[in-house]
Amino acid sequence: MGDVLLVTGRPGVGKTAVVRRLAEAFAGHVGGFYTAEIRQEGRRVGFLLVTLAGEAAPFARSDWERAAHRVGRYGVDPDVLERLGVRAIRETLEAHRAVLVDEIGKMELASRAFREAVEAAASGPTCLVATIVAARHPWADRFRRRPGTTELVLSPQNREAIFQLARQWLTSRVPAPGPDGREWSRS
Repeated sequence: MGDVLLVTGRPGVGKTAVVRRLAEAFAGHVGGFYTAEIRQEGRRVGFLLVTLAGEAAPFARSDWERAAHRVGRYGVDPDVLERLGVRAIRETLEAHRAVLVDEIGKMELASRAFREAVEAAASGPTCLVATIVAARHPWADRFRRRPGTTELVLSPQNREAIFQLARQWLTSRVPAPGPDGREWSRS
């Protein structure tokens, strides 16, 4: 069973930023995806799903009023999650690299394929780092209690400290670049 590190906190606290910084620090040794806000005229109108391999597609939008799946004010396209996000998790597992997922949230948890891919990552030969919804959710609450799971709570006051803890946790499980960017070490 792989090790699992979960980062949680209120919406907008910086969970995605932690995943993106880890992806940069461990480039080539991790895979998965993150979500990015879609903004128009200074307002968030949706979310883009971005794989660490560079693929991207709109995943949720407030103007998708006829979407079959809705979470709050957003219409959600589960096909994007399954076509890009689930595939990114599976390909990362096949390559025996650490999996980064942003996020295990209400939009994503509606997908059975997503839940199964996250379970596979948590049980796989490598490790999983994921952001997870802070609100109670039956599946997310069970997932938090898995053996081998560590959960860190992010706040505006501890952002850098939590990133450093997450980086140390991942460094102990995945090679990290050396100071020159070419050598790989665990320190």
